Amino acid sequence: MKWPRVVLMLLGIVGVCGSVESAAAPPVPLAGRWKLNRELSEFPKEVAFGIDTTDGDTPPSGRQSGGNQGAGGRRGGGRSKAAGSGGGAGFSIQSVRESEEDVNKIKELIADARNPSTILTISQTDTAVVITDWQDRTRAFHPTGKEETAQLDSGPIGATAKWSGPQLSVQFTVRSDRIFRYVYSRLPGGQLLVETRLEEGRSRGEKAEVIRRVYDSE
Repeated sequence: MKWPRVVLMLLGIVGVCGSVESAAAPPVPLAGRWKLNRELSEFPKEVAFGIDTTDGDTPPSGRQSGGNQGAGGRRGGGRSKAAGSGGGAGFSIQSVRESEEDVNKIKELIADARNPSTILTISQTDTAVVITDWQDRTRAFHPTGKEETAQLDSGPIGATAKWSGPQLSVQFTVRSDRIFRYVYSRLPGGQLLVETRLEEGRSRGEKAEVIRRVYDSE
C-alpha cells in the first residue's frame, strides 16, 4: 500500500522532533544543598593510596587530615579495587619520580578524599555545573569532555568534565597515569552519590580505589 506524500512528510517531521527531544533531554539534576550522610557513606581506615602524608599530618590546604573524622560512618570494606590492582594500593612515590608540586597536589586530593566536605552546594545550567564545598571553595565545570584548568591550593591542575548518561564525571589529571575521578549521580531515593575514584596505570582502571559518599538534600 502506498502512503500519501503528506502522511509520509508528517511521519518524518514527528520522527525528527522525537529524536531532537531525546537528544536534548537534560542530564540528571544535581543542583541543591547537600549534607553528608555519615551512616550511609564509606570511611575506609586507610586512604593514603601508598603515599606518605605524615609530614605534620597537615595537607597543603591547612586542613587537618586525621583519621578520626568520619568515625560515625562505616569503617573497613569501604574501598573496592578494580581487577588487576593486586595487593598494592594506588600510587607509589618510591617507584616514580614526581615533582614536588605534583606530590603536593596528590596529597591535597588525598586529604579531600579522607575528609570529604560535609556540605556541598551545587548549581547547574545547560553548560556548567558549579560546586561549592563547606569552605566556600567554588569550582565550575563545563561538561564538554575537554580539559580545563582547575585551581587547587597547591596549584593548577587539568580537569575534564563530561556527562556519562545520568552521571557527571569530573577527572583531575596529575599526570597521564595518575587520575582522581569524581562521579556525581542520584540514588533512587533522591540522595546525591559522590564516588571518589583514584586510578593509577596507563590502562584506565589498572589500579583503582573507590570511596562512596552519600549526601541528603537539606
